[in-house]
This record gives sequence, structure tokens and C-alpha cells, in this order.
Amino acid sequence: MIKKIKGYSLDEKIGIGAHGGIVYKATSLAKQEQVAVRELPANLCTNVGFVSELISRCQRARYFDHRHIVNTRELIEENRQYYIVLDYFDGKNLDRAFGAKKIIETELAVKIAMQTAGALSYLHSKQFYHGDIRPHNLMIDDTGAIKISEVEMPNIYGIRGLDVTVMGTGVYCAPDLVSGKYDAASDIYALGVTLYRLATGTVSPFGVKPKLPSAINPEIPPELERIIMQAMAPAASGRFASAWEMMRQLGSIIGEENCCAGTRPMPQPYFSPQRDNRQIPALPASPSSLWQSFKRKLTGKNKGE
Repeated sequence: MIKKIKGYSLDEKIGIGAHGGIVYKATSLAKQEQVAVRELPANLCTNVGFVSELISRCQRARYFDHRHIVNTRELIEENRQYYIVLDYFDGKNLDRAFGAKKIIETELAVKIAMQTAGALSYLHSKQFYHGDIRPHNLMIDDTGAIKISEVEMPNIYGIRGLDVTVMGTGVYCAPDLVSGKYDAASDIYALGVTLYRLATGTVSPFGVKPKLPSAINPEIPPELERIIMQAMAPAASGRFASAWEMMRQLGSIIGEENCCAGTRPMPQPYFSPQRDNRQIPALPASPSSLWQSFKRKLTGKNKGE
């Protein structure tokens, strides 16, 4: 055991989060079950705008339950440090899994993109947008199952005091995302760039028109190339109308139009009745008690002072 926080023992370091900070394999002391805990870096824990958005997103994300999402359990604050408790998933992000392999086989690339699009369809149906889809935030296990991570994390664009150049997200950002607006169309764009990366082994610098995928990898089927380029259309109106539609068209390439994971049918949108029959709260109109506590600690003012 490395250390303890409220209700959990942090047992082993297993990675680094996309926004920095350490990810631990941990144990719930109450349930004696394995979880993952993401410790946020200090520069994010002291940024008022970031923490406010983090609390809002975590309050909603903990109600989500989807087989292709790393589900959020709770947000913990301890000694001005924030920890996010997540379901444990025994896999690697795509950067680690395929780092040494430049180009992924077409069928595997398509199945990765289909699973991701299915999860995005679920989030978008709840008016919730990821904002940072890229290989680092897609986890894969030995069976080929994909889970989107960092769902609860705020998008860093437009938050004062954060240097977005160090986050490594630029090439996956839609032009409309940089202006401060992110929505379903910007998630679809990022998935298109991710699929381009899997199929060609490269991405174009931000703002540079990409080459056709077949110019880099002649083995890419024309239909896959069309889907990639449509997803990456500079204007949001030129992209797919929905992540579900993108998933359906990807499935037609491998004959699995109605399968999110490539093995099981998924209704539109897939949900788990165990958690999704509860009403998902809207973003809070007023700061939560956790946010009020954070503000008092940040300013040094306690109740009654």
C-alpha cells in the first residue's frame, strides 16, 4: 500500500492521467473491491475554474453506466487534493498498447472506432460531451474491448490559468473546439482524427489539411477513407449527424452495422437499467457543498470568519 485516502487504500501506481497526475490501482475499504483512483496534479486542484467544472461533471458522470465507458464513482477532496474514484479496468490506453505499431489492421481499427462511437452516442443522448477523445483516453484490454476514460474531466479550453499546449490534445481538436465550444460534432471530429491515426500511423499538425489516408496507407478501403474524412470535416455541418450514424456506417465495412463491440447488438442508445432508471441531475444552479468547501480552503476563509 502506498497511502490511504477517505475509504480507499492506494495500492499500486498503474499510469499517468491525460491531464497529468498519478493513476492508482486501489481497494475500497468498505466493499473490499478493486477500483482505480486518479490523483489530480496540484496545478489543477488550485484552479478555481477547473475545479468548479470538475465538480459539475463528476456529479453527472457518476450516474452513467456503459460497457464502453470507465464509470465514475465519486470525487474526494482531502487536504486540498482531489481524487477521482473510478471502476477498475484491466487494460492499456491505445498509445501504450500500439505505441510501437504504426498502423493498425483495418478490422481492429474499425471495431475500436465503433465501440468509441457507441459510447459517445450514449453520452450525447444525455447532452454530455467528452471534449478530449484521443488514443490516450481510449483503453483496450486483451479481448479488444474498449472503454473511454477521462469522461468526468473538464475540457481545458477556455479555463483561465491552464496552458493547453502541454496537454497534447491539439491535433485532435476540432476548429470549433478551440473557439471554446465543444459538443457532439467536436467529439465526432476527434474520433475521426483518432481513426486516421490508427489507420495511417500519423496525424497532421493542427490547422494543416490532412492527406487522404490512402495516400499514406494504400490498404485502407475507400469506404473507411470516406468515413474518416467526413468525420474530420472542418465545418461541423459537414460531419456525421450523430455518433450513432458514424458507428452504423463503420459497421457496414465489417458487416456488423448494429454491433457496438463487434459481438453484441446495442439498442439506440445502449443503457444499463440498473443505474440509468434514475434521473440524472442537471448541472447545479448553485455551487455544491464540496465547491463551497474548496473555495473556503483556497481563500483561507472558514465559515463564521
